[in-house]
Amino acid sequence: MTNPLEAYLRRHGHYPRIRRDNGSVQRIEVSIAPGYATITTYPQGHTIYIPHSSWREVLRFGIKTERYMREDFDVPLARKEAYEFEQQLQREQRQFKKTLYRPKRRNRRE
Repeated sequence: MTNPLEAYLRRHGHYPRIRRDNGSVQRIEVSIAPGYATITTYPQGHTIYIPHSSWREVLRFGIKTERYMREDFDVPLARKEAYEFEQQLQREQRQFKKTLYRPKRRNRRE
């Protein structure tokens, strides 16, 4: 008996894959081949090869955490908010260091 993925390849001319549009420009393609899976992003063209053993862990993790994800999650907005939050923390840290390490001025007229 042959691998079901090999039978799919003979019948369709490619391994099983799914393509999803992610926003107006970006597209993600996941393909499963014997022994590994690939994740490709367009238009960037980045490809990630994941071995079979790791792919199973990725799927388990994805299934467990999927219930916490929102369908209407806006990635660019979330990244902007995270960036602004980080900048605010850095400003507070700089201000704290200024007050902590600023040497006291001596009165020179003494």
